Amino acid sequence: MVGATIGVEEEFHVVSPDTGRLTPGAERLLAQVHPESALLGLAQQEFQRSMVETSTPVCTDIAGLRKAVIESRRTLIGAADQAGLWVATVGSVPDSGGHRGPVFPDARYRRISEEYRQLAVEQQVCACQVQVGVPDKELAVRCIARLRVWLPALLAITAGSPYFQQTDTGYASYRNIVTSRWPTGGPPPAFTDYSDYQRRTAALIDAGVISDPGMIYYDVRLSHRYPTLEIRIGDACPLVDDVMVLAAL
Repeated sequence: MVGATIGVEEEFHVVSPDTGRLTPGAERLLAQVHPESALLGLAQQEFQRSMVETSTPVCTDIAGLRKAVIESRRTLIGAADQAGLWVATVGSVPDSGGHRGPVFPDARYRRISEEYRQLAVEQQVCACQVQVGVPDKELAVRCIARLRVWLPALLAITAGSPYFQQTDTGYASYRNIVTSRWPTGGPPPAFTDYSDYQRRTAALIDAGVISDPGMIYYDVRLSHRYPTLEIRIGDACPLVDDVMVLAAL
């Protein structure tokens, strides 16, 4: 069965209320999250200290998902207010204020930062990711093949990151350009089956292109942790309605 469950992960920029620019305040913000919400993983760290991520519980319909997204946003906004910070769920913040993108003090994040240098520094973009329950791996790979042709349309629905580091980039979604520069960024290959997916992933790791399955950054991929298909093409969306359109489609 496809789509028996659904969830959303939203990434947020942490912004200074005084300047409207990125600020490395994620740890201070997360310290204000209620322990119960933190335990459930509803709000957690992201790659950079100027970013946080929320995750909804597993939902079974769009109405329930909408309620969960609103609640997770309220939780994060409340924590940000207590920390004296703002959060912005948009693809990119127009002015980073020279923020150099320090990563969270996490061994994996530090390794990625040291290996990819400027790519990691410029990863100042946020996405909206939809997780659809597809326990059957073969079916999930077939779903990837079907979704590949629809990725441009899904991106167009959410595109909202034309500005980056004080520049009008000329792109509706510059976040998509930034993420596509990673070795596995962009549309996924045309896999023949799940074994092909596994072989290609293993080959990338063996060749040193990526260090672990979590660095598969395709626009749509199989989760390496859960029995889900991850649709990762969307920019972070300011409006809940836009999140629901992406999730429903």
